[in-house]
Amino acid sequence: MSIFTIIRRNLLARKTRSLLTALGIAVGIGTMVSLLGLTEGYRRITLAFTDLLKSDLLLLDRRIADLNPRLIDESIENDLQRMPGVASIQKMMVGVVGFEDLPGVVVYATDPPEMILNFFRIHEGGLLSSAESPEILVGRAVANSLNKEVGDYVDVEGVLHKIVGIYTSPFYVMDATVVLPLRHLQRALGRQGKVMAFGVGLEHGSSISDIKMLIERRHPELQCMGLAESVRKNDLLRIAEAFIWAISIVALTVGGIGAFNTMSMSVFERTKEIGILRSLGWPGSRIFIIVMTEGLILGVIGGMLGCVVGIGLDHLIEATARVRGMIVSAFTWQLCLKALIVATFLGSFGGVYPAWKATRISPVIALRSE
Repeated sequence: MSIFTIIRRNLLARKTRSLLTALGIAVGIGTMVSLLGLTEGYRRITLAFTDLLKSDLLLLDRRIADLNPRLIDESIENDLQRMPGVASIQKMMVGVVGFEDLPGVVVYATDPPEMILNFFRIHEGGLLSSAESPEILVGRAVANSLNKEVGDYVDVEGVLHKIVGIYTSPFYVMDATVVLPLRHLQRALGRQGKVMAFGVGLEHGSSISDIKMLIERRHPELQCMGLAESVRKNDLLRIAEAFIWAISIVALTVGGIGAFNTMSMSVFERTKEIGILRSLGWPGSRIFIIVMTEGLILGVIGGMLGCVVGIGLDHLIEATARVRGMIVSAFTWQLCLKALIVATFLGSFGGVYPAWKATRISPVIALRSE
């Protein structure tokens, strides 16, 4: 009888236990894949958003924390424009305001107003006519949700704004936002004269590092970053990744314990069978390989199931009405490969001690067991 025949027979002889073990690993892997998929989706949107800024540098308050953002005084714009090598300045503001019957909607504002075309494509209507007019652009998802069209009015924090345009975006999450003139968003948030960030465009041939040093020397309260660097230093993303790995470790530990318990019980129930194989001259190393391979197979099956569960769960979350357009997930083959490697490790790890214990079984004692 070959090793693989014994392995297949052992797994199929205890179908329920084998399936539950694989499912336990799948739950841990599925949790990890789902959460990391959501994090990757957020990271991709952030990267794409910064790429669309068409700026070389992003200026933020040095004390900024994503969960409690600090704002910058608009007055420094004049000094930035006078710096050698600076070609353009863009001002940006993001906030959440009350909007019709919705408790809160993410609102963007840019100056110059046409900068918004970097992020959105006007589907109907046109752009904001000025920074002072009570006008608004709404995403397609918002327009559909409120059953509004170009020319209709909407209430934003008690002020009526005319819809002059409806836009779409390559990222569905952005379709659930709106755009106000910068001055109107500042008033709605009670932050007159403040912006969240400056985008700085440089003249051709200008040294990014030299201008960055100049800005930070003149304005030490500012943090000056390249756009890719701003994503890497995103505090919210780093906190989310740490939190996700903490949850994943707990879920994976539970799956590993399940694999360990299954393999231990399998060895215990097959004590006499192992004794017979040892008495027939099978070396302990071959017994070890059998038990370890069983654990590895359960890990691989659990890993594949976990990938399916994780991807399916994220698609289900994306389709949920309350978060549709607000959450986007992304999966890569590297993520799935990582999940399979972790699952294989879990299955193998759960089988190490039971496999070692199987090699220590005495043939004489094993043959006496019932």
